Amino acid sequence: MLTIREIIVGKVQSAHGTPATLDPNADAIMISNLQHSYVDTNMISRPILKGTLGTLKQLYAGGLAQISFDVELKGSGTAGSPPEMAHSMVACGMVETIVASTSCSYKPASLNQQYMTFHYYQDGKRKVLEDAIGNVSFKMEAGQVGMASFTFTGHEGTATDTTFVNGAYDATVPVPYINRPFDIGGYAADISNLSFDLANTISKPKSVGASDGFGQLRITARDVAGSFDPLDELIATNDFDADWKAGTTMALATGVVGSTVGNRYQLDMPAVAYRSVAQGDRESQRALDIAFGAAEVSGDDEFTLLFT
Repeated sequence: MLTIREIIVGKVQSAHGTPATLDPNADAIMISNLQHSYVDTNMISRPILKGTLGTLKQLYAGGLAQISFDVELKGSGTAGSPPEMAHSMVACGMVETIVASTSCSYKPASLNQQYMTFHYYQDGKRKVLEDAIGNVSFKMEAGQVGMASFTFTGHEGTATDTTFVNGAYDATVPVPYINRPFDIGGYAADISNLSFDLANTISKPKSVGASDGFGQLRITARDVAGSFDPLDELIATNDFDADWKAGTTMALATGVVGSTVGNRYQLDMPAVAYRSVAQGDRESQRALDIAFGAAEVSGDDEFTLLFT
């Protein structure tokens, strides 16, 4: 079996407990760095007293499955049409708002948790993940394509041997993160990378009524946080340390990345506060490593990721 012959197909379910019907020609996701693993596995030891020193075999008593992958940050090619990774973002605790022929935006959500079904095709085998929910982090680096890194945890479906399928992908080509103004609190900082993570807390309650020993998974909290690395400046120009120590709340904006309608995106955070400021270095120039948290303003609005 060849590791290069692997794809995933994924779609949001209509409800928890109702696996989605997937179509490789409509639901394939163009990804990289695909990983599948088993997590929270229950292996029961049996410390029976007996006359020999050996141990009895352990018993498998259920567990969950996990899948992780990276997706390029890009539009669909058509304004108002969701990007290929839209379902994955929604199942990480976001809400989608579509303005016809204009835009698709994504913000955090606290209600109406959505779940995914994934089919993971290997070279001749298919694994299934159902009722899956996830977490996502984003990274935007100068001279590179922006990336979204997803991790989904769910209940394992029945694996089967099957003919490999060739998924149909969105042909939109991503644009690199360059020639864009970065703004923090009204100051145009010179950065080389920006990252943030929803940091979802996923509750995985055990259940005797489930075949894998786990009940319904839920996102129970999040802590949107990230980092960036501005070149340092004189205090009179911008005092990063003072903003950190004062707990100054600032708006963060990437500006519009891309110039083609249907393949543009931008990130906005209305209430960012620094959590730490550390000394750094960028090609022998003084830089800072700044960690930040993104707070709510009116609820479920720590950030907006807008595609136009």
